[in-house]
Amino acid sequence: MLETNCHTIKDLKKIHAHLIKTGLAKDTVAASRVLAFCATGPARDLDYAFSVFKQIEEPNLFIWNTIIRGFCQSSDPRVAISLFVEMLVGSRVRPEKLTYPAVFKAYTQLGLAEDGAQLHGTEIFDSNKLHEFLEVMDQRYDFNVLPILNHVSNVCSSDISTAIV
Repeated sequence: MLETNCHTIKDLKKIHAHLIKTGLAKDTVAASRVLAFCATGPARDLDYAFSVFKQIEEPNLFIWNTIIRGFCQSSDPRVAISLFVEMLVGSRVRPEKLTYPAVFKAYTQLGLAEDGAQLHGTEIFDSNKLHEFLEVMDQRYDFNVLPILNHVSNVCSSDISTAIV
C-alpha cells in the first residue's frame, strides 16, 4: 500500500491516520513500514518518524535500526548516537551487525571516529563495559545517559534483590 499509494509525507499521514483508526498502527510490521518511509524514504520527515517511533510499544531490531539510520543521515547525527544508547540501556533489543554502520557513520560525521571505533570488536554487552563506555560518552559529549543508566541499574538490582529474597 505504501509503495503504490504513498509519494509524499502528506500521503503517508493519511495512510497512518487510517492505520491508527483501524488499530493496525499497533501492528509492528505496519508501524515499521510507516517508520521506514518517513525516516529513510525519499520524502523524509524525521520529526514525524520520531513521533511514530515513540508510539511503538516494543520496537524490534528493524525499527531501532531504521530510526538510528534515519538520524545518522540527518543534520544532527548526535540523535542517532543517543538512540543507540537508548537501545542499549532501555531496551531488550540488542544491536546486530546491521546496527553498527549507521552508528559508526554518526560518530564519523561528528568527527568522533575514534570513539566510534571503540565499539568495533568490543563486547559492550557486559554491564561493566557498557557502563564504562556510557560514562565516557556522557562526560565527553553530554549525552545525559547516566541518570537513565543509574535508574536502570537500580531497578535491575532491586529486581535481583527481590528475586533472591
